[in-house]
Amino acid sequence: VLLSARILKLNACKLGNDGLRIVSLAHSFESLEHLELSDNRVGLMGLEMLADSDFACQLRRLDLSDNHIGRWGAMAVGQIDEVSHLVQLNLKNCDLFDEGLAALAAASRFEDLVEVNLESNSIRNDGIVSLVESGAMRSVEVLRLGGNKIGDAGLRALIESNHMPALRRLHMHFNPLSPESLEFLDQQLFTHDVTSADWKTRRL
Repeated sequence: VLLSARILKLNACKLGNDGLRIVSLAHSFESLEHLELSDNRVGLMGLEMLADSDFACQLRRLDLSDNHIGRWGAMAVGQIDEVSHLVQLNLKNCDLFDEGLAALAAASRFEDLVEVNLESNSIRNDGIVSLVESGAMRSVEVLRLGGNKIGDAGLRALIESNHMPALRRLHMHFNPLSPESLEFLDQQLFTHDVTSADWKTRRL
């Protein structure tokens, strides 16, 4: 059964690095393309094992949300993408901060990535600038950045950059944006989920 499995969901299983090591050493995932590891206490060592696994080259969708992977873990995610060419990547609430986002962007070109979730990572303007200037996500169509600390300067750097030409949908809810930025967003050709009500809630 496992040989033909394309999707493996191991969310909230308390795997830790040791558990992910066991999964990574398995030779039973010949068809695996979609792996969910949300909320598993996974760190750098586990991610490095995953990058070296036999099935890493097949992965197209990877969910690592709610794991405290930080800067070095972000670099390991880049190593996984170098092998697998991910299409969808979920790094929500992974303690990336600006340093982790810069490390992620520097670790891989993410040539096939279409959708990425970076919500709730305490990302600020500098992190966004590092991301867009790296040119690492030129193929991204859906970018989720809600619940961060991105202000007007970060938003403009993102939108005015020539390095994200495929962007079609931007999620920016619960970031400290001004009313002027909301108007600026409304003038763009892609869709977004930020409203005046969201801005008022963020300011309370």
